[in-house]
Amino acid sequence: MAISDEELVRRLESVPMVEAPDFRPLVLPRVAAAFRPPFGRLKPAAPRLFIGLAWAAAVAIVIGIAFFRPPSQQSSSATMAADFSLAQQGDRFLVKTTHKGNLEFDRTKLVKVGTLPDGTVILQRKPGASGRTEIVFHGVDGEIWKTSVAVN
Repeated sequence: MAISDEELVRRLESVPMVEAPDFRPLVLPRVAAAFRPPFGRLKPAAPRLFIGLAWAAAVAIVIGIAFFRPPSQQSSSATMAADFSLAQQGDRFLVKTTHKGNLEFDRTKLVKVGTLPDGTVILQRKPGASGRTEIVFHGVDGEIWKTSVAVN
């Protein structure tokens, strides 16, 4: 004997509503006791917060000092002629010329890393290279420009 949905709804709606008993007075004291610290009132967070911030600042200062490196020579330049110039930025050398030609350098101490759109050639010191080396530019018109640089 199957019952239809409408019959089921009608029967359920005919059941009188019953008020639920109020358990709050019994349960709330137990919940409050569960979250109360066993050693009494909590201490204010402000002193702990200030100690934590001071500790973080001290750690940041120590790490900053540990990784501090004195700045290296950032920019020095030498111009040999109006047509040829050499500038040093850290461990890179920027060679710029207005003439077409061939650039020669000691490949055991320097490596070419690129050329800028204006024709400036960028040379970088190889790791571990030291001493002095020559950079020579041979122009197509027969001119030769030479300079000696320190690769330290």
